[in-house]
Amino acid sequence: MTGQSNTKDKRSRESKPWLSDFIFCLVCGLLVGIFTWFADTSAPFQTVFSKANEDNYNLLVQGFSAGQLNLKEDAPPGLAKLSDPYDPKILRTLAAAYAEMGKFTEASSTAKQALALAQTQSDKSLTTALQTDIRDYQAHIPLRSTADF
Repeated sequence: MTGQSNTKDKRSRESKPWLSDFIFCLVCGLLVGIFTWFADTSAPFQTVFSKANEDNYNLLVQGFSAGQLNLKEDAPPGLAKLSDPYDPKILRTLAAAYAEMGKFTEASSTAKQALALAQTQSDKSLTTALQTDIRDYQAHIPLRSTADF
């Protein structure tokens, strides 16, 4: 009985050798289609996600499409002048300087970058301070206390 069932299984596999190739091609096609859908900056969901062109992935895709290997946007001039642009404390100081000059939009975005870095570094006290700073910058209140630094 087992000899007959093995023969039957072999026959069913041999009668449809194209099925596994078809499934493989279908899965590859779906993956390419999904990637193309999300990588395309002119996708129909662009209007749903209002900042779709501003996220780093789409900027990287635009830069690559333009023949660059980096973002299509230039780095902010304040960030380029920093000794260590990945130090959240330095970014917090830059954000405070922007706020002091009345550039609250730049202060808020720089503080958000610092917040993301502080969260990845698990610095809870700095994270809390940056969240407070961001609320102040959004309310157009500069950071003037030197005790927080």
